[in-house]
Amino acid sequence: MKKRSGRESVCNVVIGGFKEMNAAQDWSRYEEEYKRYGLDMRPAPSADDPAVKRKKIKKENAKPELRVTTHDRNVMISLVLAIAVCMIAIIFFRAYAANINYKISSLNQQIEALNDDIDNLNVKLKTGSSLDQIEAYAVSNLGMGYPNKDNNVDVTELENTDEVNAYIKSLAASQRGLVVNSEITVSDAAKRLFDRG
Repeated sequence: MKKRSGRESVCNVVIGGFKEMNAAQDWSRYEEEYKRYGLDMRPAPSADDPAVKRKKIKKENAKPELRVTTHDRNVMISLVLAIAVCMIAIIFFRAYAANINYKISSLNQQIEALNDDIDNLNVKLKTGSSLDQIEAYAVSNLGMGYPNKDNNVDVTELENTDEVNAYIKSLAASQRGLVVNSEITVSDAAKRLFDRG
């Protein structure tokens, strides 16, 4: 090895010192760039450091952070709206069904009332259509009675008379759909028959 002179060593120290200053400046510049990109160049604190312990406790006690994106928020709003619309539809259909059930029950009550009326009318019809009832009504209200010998009319004498034959012909023509003689009616023929008797 070569021995260095004193002057050479001072020069090397100064030059070396200058080189060291450049390295420190370079380190500072690198540290700033790392900070700009989000990297921390400080030495990591030890586990015994109280600040580190506090941060660790805060992290353990802290609630997990929820990050909701715009898409997730839109999906959640859509789901809430869809559920709300479904609930409103369910309420509407329940009210509509209750209204229909009310109408059905009122119609059933009307049907029962009409069936009771029909039953009452059937009872009245059966009691009113018996021959005894008809006879009692005719005698008491209409003044009808049983015929006697004075009320009988003998129609055998009227057989083959012009009036009866004309009436029979007009009746036969009307049954066939032909023009009917409007001058001859049943009541007129009956009156003529009784007037003769």
